[in-house]
Amino acid sequence: MKKNFIGKSILSIAAISLTVSTFAGESHAQTKNVEAAKKYDQYQTNFKKQVNKKVVDAQKAVNFFKRTRTVATHRKAQRAVNLIHFQHSYEKKKLQRQIDLVLKYNTLK
Repeated sequence: MKKNFIGKSILSIAAISLTVSTFAGESHAQTKNVEAAKKYDQYQTNFKKQVNKKVVDAQKAVNFFKRTRTVATHRKAQRAVNLIHFQHSYEKKKLQRQIDLVLKYNTLK
């Protein structure tokens, strides 16, 4: 009788713990998905801001190169243009064309 009672109590404890751990795992997974979605949204907005910032920085570098026409500013402008993301390929080509025109018609100091 005592063995029977101990066996049943162990079985019931195991069943309860299995149920509790299943529900806890599901609730954790649901909150984790919400957190992952928030992080992804933040990543998207930050990524767009970074890409736009690189385009603006490249435009500033190219304009500075057009004014000064030195080797150092050419390197900075070229590096800035190379860092532009492929989504802004039109801007990248336009800035590269401006650099090429400066190199073609002017001598560097």
